[in-house]
Amino acid sequence: MTVAERHGRGQVDGQVVVVTGGGGVIGRAICEAFARAGALVAVADIADDLADAAVTAIEQAGGRALAVHLDVTDRASVDAMVAAVERELGPIDLLINNAGHIGAIGPIWEVDPDLWWRAYEVNVRGTMLCSRAVLIGMVARRRGRIVNLSSGTALGPSQAFSAYPSSKTAVTRLTEHMAADAREYGVSVFAITPGLVYTPIARAVIDSEWTPQYREVIAQLHVPPELAAERCVAIATGQADSVTGCYIQLADDLDELARRADEIQAEGLYTLRIRGESAVPTTPRVAGR
Repeated sequence: MTVAERHGRGQVDGQVVVVTGGGGVIGRAICEAFARAGALVAVADIADDLADAAVTAIEQAGGRALAVHLDVTDRASVDAMVAAVERELGPIDLLINNAGHIGAIGPIWEVDPDLWWRAYEVNVRGTMLCSRAVLIGMVARRRGRIVNLSSGTALGPSQAFSAYPSSKTAVTRLTEHMAADAREYGVSVFAITPGLVYTPIARAVIDSEWTPQYREVIAQLHVPPELAAERCVAIATGQADSVTGCYIQLADDLDELARRADEIQAEGLYTLRIRGESAVPTTPRVAGR
């Protein structure tokens, strides 16, 4: 058991946690970490075999988990998943929007538009649908947390690689909106980066002829998925609630962020912002200025 899991055992024990894409590399690490910390884990995945394998491993280790079929892009599937989890495990305390899709790689004029848009269907629509479905109960209970997996690629553009990064940028900004909507109801929402983990998405980037710039970077800077899992467990304890809406990277110290919460909120730090002079979004620009 990691330090984060030991620290969070008392506060996470008994929480009902849903992890979308829970059978994948990062998702499974998150599911197993929460199970070790005593949570009741719903492994939600479109690949039933991966979800079943994760549940088997968790149960063999003495944890409790439920495999649930989920297509995050389908509203009926999302609603059915939430109903099944609440029926079998109880009200949902934490949702982790981990399911992701790489989309198309290549210059805009060369890619298949439908493959490019698929990244938005999974990453953005999926995050919205799953969040909406659990927020209904969280808002009514006035408690809950949501963690959206973003990406370091949201921090700037990259040649011939736009679908996944721009969709994760949208997820990061959506996180801010969700936090603004839900804050007064006791619900906290975060965007986190898992770091460069060897996943099918990372391998697709490495193998693409269009993105050779990532091969050396991933080889040098890759991290185990357990780091993202530890971060999720720490967030589940409420340690970061005061900085709801923020974009949090692995290198960020949650205790330090919490100490700076007033400054962070006042200055809009750890959020997406346009540099330079700009009007307040709700204020129309005046011609000639």
